[in-house]
Amino acid sequence: MLPVVSVNPLAALIAVIINTIPVFISFDIYTPAAFLALAVINTILVSHIRIKEFLKLFMPLTSLPVSLFFLNLFFSVPFKSSAVYYLFGFMIQSGILLRACIIFLRSFTLIYISISYLTAVNAIELVNSLMQQIHLSPRIGYSIYTAWNIIPFIGREITRIKNVHLIRSGGKRNRIKETIPLIVTILINSIRHAERASVSMYIRGLEESCIKGRTFLHNIKWKPTDTIYAVSYFCTALGLLFIIIRKGLFLFSLG
Repeated sequence: MLPVVSVNPLAALIAVIINTIPVFISFDIYTPAAFLALAVINTILVSHIRIKEFLKLFMPLTSLPVSLFFLNLFFSVPFKSSAVYYLFGFMIQSGILLRACIIFLRSFTLIYISISYLTAVNAIELVNSLMQQIHLSPRIGYSIYTAWNIIPFIGREITRIKNVHLIRSGGKRNRIKETIPLIVTILINSIRHAERASVSMYIRGLEESCIKGRTFLHNIKWKPTDTIYAVSYFCTALGLLFIIIRKGLFLFSLG
């Protein structure tokens, strides 16, 4: 088992941005494949991924690239290239197959990079790091805290309301009939919760939180290893992209 290196959440975010940009701007099959491999290596060596949470989020989302693959495979405008074979009455051409594979790999890579980061980094630590390292306004930072804390509150409310409906209906569920009251109740409770949080934040002096020299209960320090990690990742990604471009494999258009 390889040792896992702990890095600042902001440094990990920089790596994600560096890894994502080439995948966004490329329209070839080699660039997303190369940067997917780089992301997987980064996950193994650096990221503290919560495996169960990662699979819970990642597996359902893989249906998106699979759907895009078949949509482009069967319903794209035909190229002037020769047909490869027929599948379920559809003529599959080499150009269409390549384009479907490119779109599948791009979306798959972007989903992997995003989900691996979300399940490897604590959101609260990331916001702390943004406020401490790049001086994000505490008004924005603590507002994000509040919004993040509302998520489990909404989950508990949904469970409670469903149980109430189940008791009132004698154990018989009518999902269609319950949907509108459920949405309305959740919306009202969320607004009330947000109002109480807003008052609480005002009482605690959030309006004066931008004063200089403020301290934090949890300090997220930027270590020399974070600089080394960010610079190394940038150089590796840049070198990888340079090799792909030099080999003539990088494309800006599907053609």
